[in-house]
Amino acid sequence: MKASIYISSSAIKLLTYTKSGSGIKVSDYLSHPLPDEAVLGGVILDAAAVTECIKTLKSKLPAAFKDVTLVIDGSFVYTRRISIPAKLSQKMYRRLIRDEFSDVATDAPNLICDFIHLKTEAKDSGAKEILAFGIESANAMSYIEIFTAAGVDLSSIHLGIRTLLHYVSNQKGNGDTSVVLNAVDEEQMLSIIIQNKTSMFQQRTRLFATATGSSTQSLLDGLFGIVSFNRSQNFPEITDSYYLGVSGADVSAVSMMAMRDYPEINFSVLDLYANTRGAEKMPPDAYFTFLNAIMPDSEADLLHCMKIHKKEKKQDRPKNRYIPIAAAILLILGAATAFLFFRVMQVETEVANVRDFLYSPATIQTKAEIERLNIETTQINLLADSAENRIAHKESLPQLSRELISTVERVGGANINIMSISFNAANGILSVSATAPNLHDASSYVERLRREAIILEVYYTGYRITPDDVFVFTIEVVKHNWRDEVNAND
Repeated sequence: MKASIYISSSAIKLLTYTKSGSGIKVSDYLSHPLPDEAVLGGVILDAAAVTECIKTLKSKLPAAFKDVTLVIDGSFVYTRRISIPAKLSQKMYRRLIRDEFSDVATDAPNLICDFIHLKTEAKDSGAKEILAFGIESANAMSYIEIFTAAGVDLSSIHLGIRTLLHYVSNQKGNGDTSVVLNAVDEEQMLSIIIQNKTSMFQQRTRLFATATGSSTQSLLDGLFGIVSFNRSQNFPEITDSYYLGVSGADVSAVSMMAMRDYPEINFSVLDLYANTRGAEKMPPDAYFTFLNAIMPDSEADLLHCMKIHKKEKKQDRPKNRYIPIAAAILLILGAATAFLFFRVMQVETEVANVRDFLYSPATIQTKAEIERLNIETTQINLLADSAENRIAHKESLPQLSRELISTVERVGGANINIMSISFNAANGILSVSATAPNLHDASSYVERLRREAIILEVYYTGYRITPDDVFVFTIEVVKHNWRDEVNAND
């Protein structure tokens, strides 16, 4: 008997199974609750508490913990579709992936990398498209450490998004159309645009829970972002939106709300468990444990990638290149006069001093700081001009719009750059155009605005990604009692 485990923000989910031909037979499914904030978005915050929960599950099913496979997912799993030269070693692939993720990873040199081939470009292009994965070593080790502390040796570790794509690649193709696969995991949803069994785009959306479960409006907001991106790339129109981890009633509610804006899209729950013996024991949110269980044992996993990374780091350690030079110098010193000896030593000292200065961390840091300051100076000048224009425009508006603008700017903080703001006194709508590092930060900004007491509603109206990867989005904000205040100002 084998065990497949997934740790969400609220529980440890355990699926026990046996291999049955090309499929599996489900033996049992357990969900053990976790203390509040022990795990957040896949990041382990209280390792001791999680370890104790694993020990409790192990005591209930000791036989299953002899062969344990783990699947992990969260915002700390970086994914990106990139094009790279075809005639490169896989070691160079991983180096290019680390460079690609250097803008988001806090420790890019220790990023554990993996990838899957998507499709080959035209033969004369000499390039291939891959879907790159990256997870920082510290996050991967945190999972290994809690299982080690619980006395459990992991057989394999897979990334949740990779298990989803492995499942998709083994299904019938969707032809020249686009479909969306939405995997809902408590407070977040991972959405993937798929064409011909190939991942074209991935997006994570923060969901806002209600008393009755995941908010239908949040599910619909996530679809809006996906559809907008699909159209911006001139992809084929989306025909189907499949959901994992939610009930049929939730999907039906989304379908009813989306009927006006997306009448061409069919909404349905993806039945992963069809033709699986013991499927009746699994709830909708067991999909990650199930997908992990059906991954082939031969499939490369995160443990394999970590071993490769460790081996490559060892190989990349700088070799002592100065041994041959030192031997040559000793021969010269033996045959040279005292004058030549001291002269050679003096010259080498001067060269070493210059080299040490040019390549010292302080010099490199200073050069980088000068370049950064030049860039920031240009940005500050542009922002100052924009701010002056906004201030002049704001002062010409009634008190209501000034108060609303101040709230919009304050809530944005450092990550949100407000580009333009305009207020329509006829309908009380404040239109805001801004930039953010990514869709996640933009969505978080919208949610923070919705929590402000003076704001009645915030509408997320669209976004685009510029050629230099700047995330530009627009929203509309409505203030409580705006009509009375506008009339009073009139």
